[in-house]
Amino acid sequence: MPAIRKSQATSTSSTNETTPTKGWSKEQKAQLFFHVVRKGETDWKNAVEGKTGQQAQEQWKKTLLPHIIRTCGF
Repeated sequence: MPAIRKSQATSTSSTNETTPTKGWSKEQKAQLFFHVVRKGETDWKNAVEGKTGQQAQEQWKKTLLPHIIRTCGF
């Protein structure tokens, strides 16, 4: 029986629309920023569609807020 090479194998992976997406687009970052401006650092689960509350909170605290602080010189 000949071995199947990876290039010959069919892909069985499928995207699940309920799974949060990886990576953040500029639009999602802007949506998160304006969510924090409007509601403060609360209600993370409703901050960005397609992201979990934990992802939104971590993106804010580990990426966006430090960038704002560095850029504005606080």
